[in-house]
Amino acid sequence: MNLSDENRLLLFCSQTIISETRVVQLNDLLSRSLNWEYITDSAFSWNVAQLLYHNLKDLGNRRLIPLEVMGKLKKAYHGNTARNMYLYAELRNIVNAFHNTGLDVIALKGAALAGIVYHDAGLRPMMDIDLLVREEDVRSAQRIMTDLSYIAAGEGKSEQWYREKHFHLPRYRHQQKPVVVEIHWHFTENTFGIDIKKWWERAREVNLMGCRVLVLSPEDMLVHLCIHLYNHGYENTFVLRGLCDISEILRHYEAEIDWKLLGDELMKHGIEKQVHSMLYLAREFYDLKESSLPLISLNQADHRFLKILEKSLADQGNGSINLHLLKSMVFDTFLQKARYLLPQIFPSREEMAKRYPVSPSSKMIFFYYLLHPFHLMAKYGKSAVEILRTRAGKNGRE
Repeated sequence: MNLSDENRLLLFCSQTIISETRVVQLNDLLSRSLNWEYITDSAFSWNVAQLLYHNLKDLGNRRLIPLEVMGKLKKAYHGNTARNMYLYAELRNIVNAFHNTGLDVIALKGAALAGIVYHDAGLRPMMDIDLLVREEDVRSAQRIMTDLSYIAAGEGKSEQWYREKHFHLPRYRHQQKPVVVEIHWHFTENTFGIDIKKWWERAREVNLMGCRVLVLSPEDMLVHLCIHLYNHGYENTFVLRGLCDISEILRHYEAEIDWKLLGDELMKHGIEKQVHSMLYLAREFYDLKESSLPLISLNQADHRFLKILEKSLADQGNGSINLHLLKSMVFDTFLQKARYLLPQIFPSREEMAKRYPVSPSSKMIFFYYLLHPFHLMAKYGKSAVEILRTRAGKNGRE
C-alpha cells in the first residue's frame, strides 16, 4: 500500500509490541523530514496517540522527535490512564449493582480490551462503557441504571423505539459524573442468525482492574469486532483503531483461539466475508505470526471492501472520503446503491434541520433539499471520482 512516511510511522506504532525489524524501520523514518504536526493530529484523530507515545519513547532516535510532540503524547497517555481507571471504578459500581439483583453483564469493546488485551490500561482509549445483558433482563437493566443516577439520552427517540428498532438502549449519561454507558442485548442490527445465548455460554469471568466481570470468548470477541469494523470502518478515523484491536486480540489469545469453532461459526452464519476481510488486513498491517491466523483465506474476503478501506487509511487522515459514499461501493447493483444512498442524500426533515438554518416544519426546507445534493457534490465529488477509478481499476484486473 502506498503510504506516506508519516502514515507508515503511525501504522507501525499502532500496536503494543513491535518487532526488531519494525524498530529499525522506525528509527530510519525518524531520520527523515517528517510533518510532526500531521503525525500528532492524526494520532489523536485515529485514537492511537497513547500507542504512539508507548513505541516512540524508547527508540534510539527519539532525540529527533520534537520535545513538544513527545510532551503532548505523554500527556495523552497519562491522561488516558487516569480516565480509564476512573471508568473502571464506575464499572465496578455498575457491575456490583447488577450482581446485587442477580443479573450478569458482559463487558464489551474498550472496557474488556484495555484491561486485558492491551496489558496497560493507558494504551487503549475508552469513550464509554459498553455492556451486554440478556434480552430478558433489559427492563431490569433500565431500572438499575436509573437507580444509579443515569439518564437515557435518546436524541429524540424513545426507549421503546430502541427496543423495537435497535440492538442497544439509548446511551445512559450520569447526572454528575462524565460517564456514558451503552446497554446492549445484541451486537449488531443484522444479527446474521447468531444465537447470542451461545455467546453467554462461552463467556468467561475475568478480573478487570479489581472488578469481576464476564467478557466474551476470544472467538466471539473476534466476530464482534470484525463485524463492527466491517460495518463502521469506512470512516478513516476508525480504521486503525479497529484493526489494532483485532491484532491485539490475536496476539493475546494466540494459544487459546479455537479456529475450528470460529470457522464453523462463520460458515454457519454466512459471515466469512466480514471476518476474513478484517483478519486479512490485520495480517497485512501488523507483525502477526502466520501460525496465529490459520483460518485466513483471501478468497473469502471482500476485495472491494479491502481496496476501499486501504484507500481510506492512505487518505492522509483528512476525512475527505465520505462514510456513506464508501459504504455504498460494497453493494453490487445500482438499485442496492440507490436504496442506501437516497436516504443519505435526502434525509428526514429533522436531520435537514440539524444541517441547515431551517425549521423541520418550514416550507423553506424544500429549498435546502434542492441545495443539499450540490453541497454534497462540492464536498465529496473529487473523492467519488477517485473511488470509482479505484473500483474500475480493480474490476479491470479481475
